[in-house]
Amino acid sequence: MSLSMDEFRKQLQEAVLAAQEQARRAGPQPWHGFWHHRPDENFPPRSVRRPEDYTGGENLAIACTQTELPAKAQKALVHSWCEFLPTLNGVRYLWFQSRTPQELFDAACHIPSLEGLYVKWSGITSLTALPALGGLQALHLGSSPGVTNIDVLGEMHSLRWLELDNLKAITDLSPLASLTDLEGLGFSGAEGKRQTLATLAPLANLTRLRWLHLGAIHVADGSLHPLGKLKALRWIGLGNFFDVSEFAWLAAALPEVTSDWTKPYLDLSHLGIRCKKCRTHAMVMLSGKGRGTICPECDSAKLQKQLAAFLPAP
Repeated sequence: MSLSMDEFRKQLQEAVLAAQEQARRAGPQPWHGFWHHRPDENFPPRSVRRPEDYTGGENLAIACTQTELPAKAQKALVHSWCEFLPTLNGVRYLWFQSRTPQELFDAACHIPSLEGLYVKWSGITSLTALPALGGLQALHLGSSPGVTNIDVLGEMHSLRWLELDNLKAITDLSPLASLTDLEGLGFSGAEGKRQTLATLAPLANLTRLRWLHLGAIHVADGSLHPLGKLKALRWIGLGNFFDVSEFAWLAAALPEVTSDWTKPYLDLSHLGIRCKKCRTHAMVMLSGKGRGTICPECDSAKLQKQLAAFLPAP
């Protein structure tokens, strides 16, 4: 018996917190990226507000905006960091854990020793300061809808890990095609808000990728075939927005990859979502756009048809 989307979402919301806690306790997972929190390694460290609160070390996390300070004092605090950051030599990894304005981002781009920059979310509109970070290897740019051009990223050949989130004006990943040393790439949209790329073709030559996250992203040409060349991939995060034939093709092209949708269905038993009809079997979500959720027992004919779609061609 199929669940409506509203029913599925309700049950999913009720179960997701427990599932997240279970995953956290399980240790490193294939979907964990470079910036995954590792508290035992002080990665990231506790955030500080003022420059004088920083006591040294190669890891620095800052939360200096969205405070209760009056506007004038808030502006002065940001300015103090803008003056302080370029004087640091020894900080390798920097986290901005509150909204990052343009001037703070630009100041961080003048830390000579910086190897990793994490921006939780921002009001920035320009990435032109980034090439000053000649040794930058890892960049996470959280929700930054004001960014409308990513051409400068094509110059960042030192990058090994790049994550871009909610850059809703970006529909073309061609500027990233030259980053052939990337091992991890994330380009994700905001959940529930449609974001569409023209094609995944610019990713076809990024053959060193082992981690690729395209969560909540639709693709106008509907094709996953450009990813078939990425033989080093071990994990792909995709939305269930592609035809079942695309997922089946990708599963055959990349048999060693882990992904929710490169298999006939996603078992929802770990979420406790059971069939409302038989009340015995856990529901499964079928791979493929519009295929929905079914009970493997009550809807066995649908399940067999789905399994057949993933069989090798004769």
